[in-house]
Amino acid sequence: MSSISLWEKFCKIMNCEYLLTNEELSTNTLRTENEAKLKPILEEIFQTRNTQEWIDSFVAGGVPCAPLNKIENVVNDPHILHR
Repeated sequence: MSSISLWEKFCKIMNCEYLLTNEELSTNTLRTENEAKLKPILEEIFQTRNTQEWIDSFVAGGVPCAPLNKIENVVNDPHILHR
């Protein structure tokens, strides 16, 4: 999250507001530098819902997002199959 306001919205949606008080994550630069600490925390939280549930929550909360598709999802996409 490049901006503090998006980071705050993201943490609220993820139910991890406690990360907002962590000085090591207080700026985008620090979050990037501390990715190794942040990544496992977020991965665990992401496993609590499916992709569409997260997308719906982020969109409703004003956080830009998009899924990362696996090859099988891409080749089976209705738009691709229609071609």
